[in-house]
This record gives sequence, structure tokens and C-alpha cells, in this order.
Amino acid sequence: MTNRFMADSAVQERYGFSSSDTFEARFSKVSIENLLFYVVAFGIWVLEKLFDSHKSLPSLCLLCGFFASSFIPLETSNLQNQSQIYINN
Repeated sequence: MTNRFMADSAVQERYGFSSSDTFEARFSKVSIENLLFYVVAFGIWVLEKLFDSHKSLPSLCLLCGFFASSFIPLETSNLQNQSQIYINN
């Protein structure tokens, strides 16, 4: 990302550096430009992680057999037995 920034002719003209300069040589670790690149890169990384976890959740649900019907509590078999008792009596 920084290489493309340094290679841009408009940026070179605006900041007054040559195309052979490196980003690390021209900007300090706490410069606004460096911090902006860090924030953008971190944001992209977070989005990638969110999409990876979102993409893996349906796969995990299919793998484990977790469907909407599994929201029914396990105690319903007990309730069905009780309802049959009341119906039969």
C-alpha cells in the first residue's frame, strides 16, 4: 500500500519527494500518513476476519446438523408422552 502511495506522481509532487524515496525514510512511525495506513489495513483485516467467521458459521451448522428444528428443547419428548397420557385417559 505504501509503495503505490510513494509511486503516485501527484503525491510525489505534493510532498516534494522523488520516486526513489521509501515510505519509511520519508515518514515517521507516528506520522498521520503512517497511522492512516495502519487504520485502513487494520479495518480491512477485521472485515476479512468477520467475513471468514460469517462464512464458516453456515458450514459449521450444516456439518453439525444444526437446523431451525434443533431450537426445540430436548424436553419436548417428555411433553409429548404426557400429552398422550392425558389423551388416552
